[in-house]
Amino acid sequence: WWIPLGPWMIVTYAILIGGGLLIAWELKLLGLELGYMAAFAVFVALALAPVPDHCMIASWHATPICGSELWTILVTSPEVLIFAFFMIPDPRTVPDGQASRFVFGVIVALLSVLLLGPTTLEFWTKTALLASLVIACAGRFALVRFMAPFDEGFRFTSAVRQMSWRAPAAFFVAAICVGCIPVSSDIATHNPVPAAELADGTLPTVTLKVGSGTDPGVWAFSLGAVLLPTNTGLGPQSASSRVWILPNIPTVQIPDNISSFDPTINQQVANKMARDAVVDLMIESEARRAHDLNLATEGAVPDALSEFTDVIKSDGSRVVGVTLVGTTTLATLDSSGHVVSQVTQSYKKSWGLGGGALDGTTNDRIAQDYTDLARA
Repeated sequence: WWIPLGPWMIVTYAILIGGGLLIAWELKLLGLELGYMAAFAVFVALALAPVPDHCMIASWHATPICGSELWTILVTSPEVLIFAFFMIPDPRTVPDGQASRFVFGVIVALLSVLLLGPTTLEFWTKTALLASLVIACAGRFALVRFMAPFDEGFRFTSAVRQMSWRAPAAFFVAAICVGCIPVSSDIATHNPVPAAELADGTLPTVTLKVGSGTDPGVWAFSLGAVLLPTNTGLGPQSASSRVWILPNIPTVQIPDNISSFDPTINQQVANKMARDAVVDLMIESEARRAHDLNLATEGAVPDALSEFTDVIKSDGSRVVGVTLVGTTTLATLDSSGHVVSQVTQSYKKSWGLGGGALDGTTNDRIAQDYTDLARA
């Protein structure tokens, strides 16, 4: 969708805009393309102005994209330009009349903003744009009949006389749709905070299987009973516990020789063994992530415990810093202060900071260079 402006981005824009306008000029589709881009820019602005906290989450951006930044990304994105210059103006699907083509572009822009309003993820924003063209193409023939007075020779005066009821009807429908633009954009602000999607555009989900493991009510009741104070004068006490949400576990197979060796290993016992093994591995995984040797004892006992704790100890110390990604500009000045030469280079460094107070009275200072350290 977007990268910082540079030589290759300029070449990309030149190809997209120059090629798109040239093709549109040859096929008499210039009005459609300019109508879409102008209307899209206006409608996105109308959508974001009253709802500044509407944002989009993108896999290539560290923070949510909101407000004027979102407007810039949407209106100037190379992907949107490809959509406007090469996907919408398909001569076989757009109307033939010039007036109808212009209105067709405006309708696609209006539908684009209405559909992307409730979205918060990059994947669904792209899907909304594509869906707007699908809907507009479905109404192409109705639009041609509606705009016929304008397309016949493009005589505006005679067209107005033939419009009769069509003009106020079109104005009424357009006013309702434009009025719904900020409402559509506001819908997204009432949804849960969006999360970054997976590579295929879906959201990661964790399914809690009811009846798998300890019943949540029993777990809460038993934990609460243990933590109740023996003397009511002490007041309420605090407590915490971990909840492990298991993935779907395949059906456990019991070979015949196992049943012959130990008849007590039935399907119920085998299922519990598989479940407990998965829980223990999840505990050890979290223990390694958190560098928690005490937690590791909840999932394994000697001699197996050392296999997990040795790995945790071998991870060594862990450090956290700040990675800065961007560009640096080196300028050479003469004695009078004029720039003689200027070079812009990429910049990516990771720094460790420390020594500052949490209340902000003193700043953290750069203490270590973590650039070459491997990430955990």
